Amino acid sequence: MKKNAICADRTLVFLHIHKASGSSLLSILRQIYRRDHYEIYVRDGSRGVEQIEKRRKALNELIQVSQVKVPKVVSGHMGFGIHEYLQNEFKYFVFLRNPVQRVVSHFYEILKQDRYFKQELSSAPFETLSEMQVEHFEYLASTCKPYGWSNNLMTRMIAGKEFSSWLTGSSDDVACDESTLKIAKENLRHCSIGITERFDESLIVMSRLFGWRNIYYRRENIGYNRLPLSKIPEATLRLIKSKNHLDLQLYAYAEQLFKEQITSFHELDLKKDLQLFRILNPLLGQANAFRESTMHKLLRVQTKFSSLSIPL
Repeated sequence: MKKNAICADRTLVFLHIHKASGSSLLSILRQIYRRDHYEIYVRDGSRGVEQIEKRRKALNELIQVSQVKVPKVVSGHMGFGIHEYLQNEFKYFVFLRNPVQRVVSHFYEILKQDRYFKQELSSAPFETLSEMQVEHFEYLASTCKPYGWSNNLMTRMIAGKEFSSWLTGSSDDVACDESTLKIAKENLRHCSIGITERFDESLIVMSRLFGWRNIYYRRENIGYNRLPLSKIPEATLRLIKSKNHLDLQLYAYAEQLFKEQITSFHELDLKKDLQLFRILNPLLGQANAFRESTMHKLLRVQTKFSSLSIPL
C-alpha cells in the first residue's frame, strides 16, 4: 500500500492548537477538501452558554454526517477525544510549536482580539500590556484563559484533558502533571506530526502521507506588533518556561518523532522538494488565496440573493 493512501478510508482529524500555524493549514485544507471539510469553530465572538450551544450543534451535525458517509477531514480547537463521536476509522494530525514562542504569540493575539475580552481588558490596571512585563503576563493569564492558554496548553489538548471543558464549558484550569504528559506522548505517537518552525517541510511530508496535491499557501493570522523574544524581559521568559515545562518536554519529543517520520520516506529528497516548493509557493500561494477569496465572495452574493423575497 502506498503511504499516501493510509487514510483513504478514514477521517482525518486536525487537532488545531492555538497559534501553531493552524490558520495557514486551514486555508490549505479548505482548498483541498472544500465541502468535505468540517470545521468546528465558533468565530462570531459568542461566549459562555451561547458558545457551548454552537459547539454542540456543530458536533451533532458532524455525528449525523458520519452516520451517512465518512467525513474526509474535521478541524477544531477541541483537543484529543472527538474521535469517540465518529462512526468510522480516524487519524489525527497536529502541528506543535516552540512553547515559549507559542505563548508569546497567544499573548499578543489576545491583545489584538480584545473585542472577545473587552470586559477583562477594560479593567486592566496598566496603561499598556504590550511590554510583556511579568505583571502583564500574569494579569492576562489570570483574566483571559481560553483553554488555559498560558499553561501547558499543548500537553492538555493532546492528552485529551481539554475536550470535556471545550464541550461543556467547565473550568479550563485542568490539572496537568507528569501523568498528563505521559498520555500526551502516547497519543502523539499515533498522530501525524508537523512542526511550526518547519512548516514547509511538514507540509511536504503530510502531502506524501495524505496524498495532498495543491499545498501552496499564503500565511494566515500572522501576529503583528509583537516583541521578539530578545526584547522580552528575562523574568517573563523564565515564568513562561516554568508554566510550560511539560509543553517543553512534549515539543522536544515531537521534534524527535518528526525526524523519524521524515526518515520513514526513503525515497523523499526533502531538501530538493523544499527548494522547489519555496520557489513556487510565493506565486501559487497568492493565486490560491485569490481564488478562495473570490469563491467566498461569490458564495456570499449567492446566499444574499437566494434569501431575497421576489414579489410575483
